[in-house]
Amino acid sequence: MMDGVGLFEEACALISAGGGANLMRGVELMRQAADAGHPSAANNFGTFLHSGRGVHKDLTGARAYYGQA
Repeated sequence: MMDGVGLFEEACALISAGGGANLMRGVELMRQAADAGHPSAANNFGTFLHSGRGVHKDLTGARAYYGQA
């Protein structure tokens, strides 16, 4: 199992690669990195929740992840 940094780096690579499946997996890894305490991942996942990109839009959840960042 990867730590928060490894999860964050893998998430960024997948999201940058593009494509629907890469985006979905990248966003999930970004959530895992955020939950592992990675502050940049928390900010990024909050942004995904705020915009609804790759996940269902959730403003309450976005605020919570922004608060972790």
